[in-house]
Amino acid sequence: MSIFSSLDICPASRIVKIGDKTFKLDCDMLMLSHAEQVYAMRYGRDMNATMILGELINGKTAALMAIAYAALLSGGTVITWEHFAKDIFNSKDYDPLFDALSGAVIDMMSRPDSDDAPEGEEKN
Repeated sequence: MSIFSSLDICPASRIVKIGDKTFKLDCDMLMLSHAEQVYAMRYGRDMNATMILGELINGKTAALMAIAYAALLSGGTVITWEHFAKDIFNSKDYDPLFDALSGAVIDMMSRPDSDDAPEGEEKN
């Protein structure tokens, strides 16, 4: 079983500045789907979202690029992979993007507070 399911996803957004432009990053099911497509089409690797998120946690640049691009698309940015990879993403943006996306992914994976929590379980 995956570490998450669609019922566990709590969409999370971040606003980041890359270069001289501001972008909205959406971390949600659409972002996860786009990231899987990036891995398949651009990297030639069939990876599921769980594996890609694991690579992000391990600081892999390929994962950060795929997830950042996917989050941009999910957030409504119209951009090609080539433009993102060559003109937008660069080394000075690595840390701010990693920080924004890792925080958003953690928020996305967190269970929302619920009054419907089973008895005996505390809310976070």
